[in-house]
Formats: sequence, structure tokens, C-alpha cells
Amino acid sequence: MRKERNLYGLRNHKKHCYCGLLFLLLFFMTSCKTNQFLIDSNEVEYVHFWFVGDIDTNHALENCEDVVFMQESHDTIMRDRRIIERFVSVINRSKPINPKSNYDLRVSSLVRLKPINGEKRPDIKVCIGNYGRRVLLNDVLMKGDHEELQKFIQEELYDALTPYQWLPEVIKDYLKDHPEERNNYLPDE
Repeated sequence: MRKERNLYGLRNHKKHCYCGLLFLLLFFMTSCKTNQFLIDSNEVEYVHFWFVGDIDTNHALENCEDVVFMQESHDTIMRDRRIIERFVSVINRSKPINPKSNYDLRVSSLVRLKPINGEKRPDIKVCIGNYGRRVLLNDVLMKGDHEELQKFIQEELYDALTPYQWLPEVIKDYLKDHPEERNNYLPDE
């Protein structure tokens, strides 16, 4: 039998190269930071929502402030822990996507975090596109579970308003002066 004593040959270098590459691969995989930004629902004090209905606009709403300052927007503050936990869990499941994707925002929210040692913490902006298909989390475009997000928006925001509250202020003022025409605008009442 012949014994191989090739300590400095080609086989030995291959083993060292493979081990080195494996080490570098594992090193880079564990050191890479994830893009995921998670919100802890226990640290949330309340969530302030601004939202608009299914209205036609000349251009897509791509800025959260556009929803907030629209004349047709409605707002509400949610402090219920169950609602906050549901909202945060849906948002936390969102994954970053290509920032050049198209989106049209309909819901804008500001997540207010509880202060630590009396110091106010920065708010988290979460904006939701039409039908819940896109989420803008602190200006990072993400894609989430659009069915669950749309269900949340419908149940917690849209269904909470009466048909009268959905009317624009101009029509509400008109109906105050002409109560006999209320059935034309609100036939179900």
C-alpha cells in the first residue's frame, strides 16, 4: 500500500480554499442586517389614522401628508389594545419591495410610541395604499398581506363612520339649510 503524504499539494489547497470560502459565506450571512423594521405593539401608546374613501383624484397620492391635508379626509385615534395589536401585526409582516413600484395612498397613520423616562420618542409613519396592496413604512415601500390589511381598514375605519359622516362638508352645510332634501343624499335613513 502506498501512503499519500501530499501536505502541500493541490488537494490540500482545495480544502483550505473551500473552508475559507465557507467561513466567509457564513460570516457575511450572519453579519448582514435585515431591512425589516418591526414595531413592538406593547410600546405603542395610540395610532392616529387619516383616511379617505374611494374618490377619484387626478394623480396618485404618493405622499402621506396628501392624505392628511385632503379636505375629504377623516381622522380617528385608536387606543384600543386589540386594534393596535392587530394593526401592528399586519404591518410587521410587510416586506420591502422595489421603491419604483406604483402606489396610491388612501390611509395615513402616525404610530405614537410611549415615552421612555419622560422623553418623547419619534413617531412612526405608516401609510397604506389603495386596497392595502402597498405600505409605506417610514418612507420605505413595502408589500404586505393585502387581504388582511383591507379587512382591517374596512372593519375598523370605514365601517365605523355613518353615511352622513362620509358626506363632504359642503353637502352637510347644504342639508342643514334644506333638511327636506336629506333623502336625496341619504336614502337609507
